[in-house]
Amino acid sequence: MKIIWLESAREQLEEILEYISQDSPVNAHKYTAELFARTNNLLQFPDIGTIYSWKGQKVVRRLVIDKTKFILYKIEKKNDHLLILSIKDTRTDWKQ
Repeated sequence: MKIIWLESAREQLEEILEYISQDSPVNAHKYTAELFARTNNLLQFPDIGTIYSWKGQKVVRRLVIDKTKFILYKIEKKNDHLLILSIKDTRTDWKQ
């Protein structure tokens, strides 16, 4: 299985890291390391995230990164891909 980040998810990650870096580049680095460790863990345990939405055969899962951030992802078994759809911050209006 291969992890693929959608362009929009990569942009969201860059925005989050830029924001964190303003206060602490060290914390931005720690956050990045934790995020990729948790994301890479999905290769071994792809169903670990809770089901966020379900439409027919399309299941979107949510993986909590820390108390304020989570990843939405989808498993595409036929393509052997795990798609990172977005990174959300619970302190923002993420339902938009």
